[in-house]
Amino acid sequence: MELALSIAAFIIGLAALGMAIPPFAQMLFGRPKLTIGFEESLEETGKVLLSFVKNETIKSSLLRRIKVEREPANILVFFTIVEQGTNKIVVNNIRGWLTAHSGASGLGVQAAPPFPIPFTLILFDKDRAYIRDVQNKKLIPISDGEYDATVTVVYNDHSLETSREFRLRQDPLQTFWYRR
Repeated sequence: MELALSIAAFIIGLAALGMAIPPFAQMLFGRPKLTIGFEESLEETGKVLLSFVKNETIKSSLLRRIKVEREPANILVFFTIVEQGTNKIVVNNIRGWLTAHSGASGLGVQAAPPFPIPFTLILFDKDRAYIRDVQNKKLIPISDGEYDATVTVVYNDHSLETSREFRLRQDPLQTFWYRR
């Protein structure tokens, strides 16, 4: 009788452990994991220098098997552009206009894996380069030169920041991101 109760308690304990592991793994490994990237795109009006935020998917097959999913993150994006050499601030903490895969767009959206959320930093219009300031609803002209762009993503109670250099020429084909 005592052996049967011990076996039953062991089986119930294993079942309870099996039920507790997925929520515990979700809590530990399902938090948002954001990355910032940079891209170029050729549009009808010229080249566009973009940045994007991506909430990475869960890579571990074991975690995916027990249904751990990356939690979405509510994000805001700011960017600063500084002229190289002089360290002159061209724009400081401009908000990025975000467009999510779901179709939602605005100054703040929800980043859910696996889709990147792009926003424009530099665009060409009528053979002139501009910084897109959506909050103040204007285009800020920017001249030829070498610049540093710093992108800051604020999400939940965290922030993430990265920088990238770009070369700007009024000829869009000579405008591109690079790393020193």
